[in-house]
Amino acid sequence: MSEGETATGWLKKFFSDPMADSVRGTATILSVTDPVGRAPFSKCLLEVAAEAKGVEPQTARFEAVLRRKHWPRVGMVVPARLLPGRPDMVSLDLEAFRR
Repeated sequence: MSEGETATGWLKKFFSDPMADSVRGTATILSVTDPVGRAPFSKCLLEVAAEAKGVEPQTARFEAVLRRKHWPRVGMVVPARLLPGRPDMVSLDLEAFRR
């Protein structure tokens, strides 16, 4: 492999989206912390059960800063993406909390 091919391979790995091969699924919120303070935004800790066709169901934890007026609720189901073969890779659609 030439030096240019090695550099190209490294750049593709560096700039590629790790979730490019992910599968669409859903995540059910199992637990969510209460907002802290009175600011319009607050840190939120979530635990979710994520599932998608052809991917083993996964429990994942997330930390996000969200608007208080769009705070998630236990039992809420939101779109998610799961990476086959990597149960540690789950992505939530945080915009779903605004709907």
